[in-house]
Amino acid sequence: MMKTSKYIFTLATAMMVASVHAETSMATVLDEANISQCRSELIAAADAVIGKNIHRLYLPPLQVGQDMPAIAGIIAYHDRHAQVRFQAQMADGLCRINVRESYTFSDACPTIRTEVFKRWDLLGKLDEYTWVLQKAKRVRYPQTAYLSDAIRSHTSCLVTVDSDITAADLAKAEEH
Repeated sequence: MMKTSKYIFTLATAMMVASVHAETSMATVLDEANISQCRSELIAAADAVIGKNIHRLYLPPLQVGQDMPAIAGIIAYHDRHAQVRFQAQMADGLCRINVRESYTFSDACPTIRTEVFKRWDLLGKLDEYTWVLQKAKRVRYPQTAYLSDAIRSHTSCLVTVDSDITAADLAKAEEH
């Protein structure tokens, strides 16, 4: 009896892991929810941000007062996992996609600043634990990063990167 229950637990765990690693494209999520507004921009933004990395996207329930979808998910990079959110917005009749990506590093933020974000401009600090950086040169679209000590002992760094992507940004990137 013990071997059978252990086998079922192992099988169930394997099935959950397999389902977590299954990829869900932006097009699939939009098709399943019958979303057509900003479709091409959401797909292009997801392709630009996710690339060939393993990922999983889903459509959370709409929030009160929210008229455009926010697609959420995870991206598995070779050295970390990131949570990601794609929010479509209309501005002057054009779709703008705000992408927010969050992840942690197991090093202090000053180390991450000098090793990972060394080419980003320092805009300032919000407090003694949070740096604000911007990358606007030689990029497909402007990005702002927030580096915060996740633990006051300075042993890990929480990174949140915000990107506002327009169709023009993506078209310009394809030209290069």
